[in-house]
Amino acid sequence: MSSYREFLILRYKAIFRNVGNITIGLSLLILAISFFALINDGNKLFFSFFIPAILTFLTGLFFRIISRGERKN
Repeated sequence: MSSYREFLILRYKAIFRNVGNITIGLSLLILAISFFALINDGNKLFFSFFIPAILTFLTGLFFRIISRGERKN
């Protein structure tokens, strides 16, 4: 039973790590869109994309921190 529990923990850590990577990548994409909007339209459209980019990045960072945990050698 202990090995199955460890298997589940490792599986969920991998899932959280992948979700973190995807959300950080998504935040970089949104950030690029926000700077493109700043060049073309101005501040209003920039901040409508910039704030979600920061929140998405923090969410991805949260999932990356969760996935670290204790590692055995």
